Amino acid sequence: MPGFIIFINMSFKEQPIKEEISHSEFKTLFDIATDGIFIEDETGTIIDCNQAAEKMFGYQPGELKNVHISKLVPPDYAATLPEHIRDEHLTGDAYAERVNMKKDGSFFSTEICTKWATIKGKKRLIAFIHDISSRKTIENELKLAKDELEQTIATRDTFLSILSHDLKSPMQSIMGFTDLLDEAIDHSPKEAREYVEQLKIATNASYTLIDNLLQWTLSQTKRIEPLIEDFILGSFCASHIQALQEIAHLKKITVTKQFPENLTIRTDKNMLLFVVRNLFINAVKFTNPGGAIAIIVKTSQNKARILIKDSGIGLTQKQIDKINDRHTIYSTHGTNTEKGTGLGLKVCTDFLEMMGTRLDIESAPGEGSTFSFEIPVA
Repeated sequence: MPGFIIFINMSFKEQPIKEEISHSEFKTLFDIATDGIFIEDETGTIIDCNQAAEKMFGYQPGELKNVHISKLVPPDYAATLPEHIRDEHLTGDAYAERVNMKKDGSFFSTEICTKWATIKGKKRLIAFIHDISSRKTIENELKLAKDELEQTIATRDTFLSILSHDLKSPMQSIMGFTDLLDEAIDHSPKEAREYVEQLKIATNASYTLIDNLLQWTLSQTKRIEPLIEDFILGSFCASHIQALQEIAHLKKITVTKQFPENLTIRTDKNMLLFVVRNLFINAVKFTNPGGAIAIIVKTSQNKARILIKDSGIGLTQKQIDKINDRHTIYSTHGTNTEKGTGLGLKVCTDFLEMMGTRLDIESAPGEGSTFSFEIPVA
């Protein structure tokens, strides 16, 4: 192949091939290169290529010859390629990172170094092509990890800011009502009873907040795993819902239960209790005094759907989207100006994901809300 060029130290400086390098020796060097090499004409048509290029693009030996490079790039990029390279562009070295397309239509990332050279009196483009798919995959994974870390830090900072404010309020209420109760207990039993009810509210709020904090911390550090076991849902609910009804009683909210007594389910007991308790407390928070909450279990095939339905103020679609956003902690005041961090719903979402299910929300302003999820039937 007289008139071919070789490249020394990747400098792309044109050098004539010495006579002692035979055609077969040059072809050997050409084909043992680990990077792909294209030799193209001024229209972008491949005149010759090495074995590495054929393998890289998924073609059989000889199939790439006379193929235009527009067939080796995504269609949107191919549409921008000129039909003919102008003379003023036929000089200088070039480097680019580009997405290429294999014969089977799949895409992969490459870096390409090119140099124009004269072969047999004609301008030819020599292109060295290096597959950087693995590097790009690592770069993308590092970027995702970086974004996730930044989001976790932002979530933590937001939560700590909320916590530092919201934890003070119920604790101050507990201390204040304890003092008032101490003074009233011997003089006014009626006032003492009112103070006890307020003390219950503040205590429950503090307990919920601290428990949510603990569970959120465990879920974020991946130190909690679901313990899947079979148990009867009716017995489980009967032993825990009574305590939840006391919370609703403070706002004179009616609670009804509709679930099969002998239904056996398969899930994590503690995670289920946490989710049901938080969804119930959330329903109480956004239901007006005198309203209603229903805990319903519906079965279909091998699944049971647990629903917490309230007659409360409801949610807009924008609010639902914020609740479903994994990177947002959303909270607002309840119907009696109850405060919250929004952390409980966030942990519920995480726990349900660990349990192999998800939280579904149906709501509209003024029409109440239904929070539900599915669990397997044993």
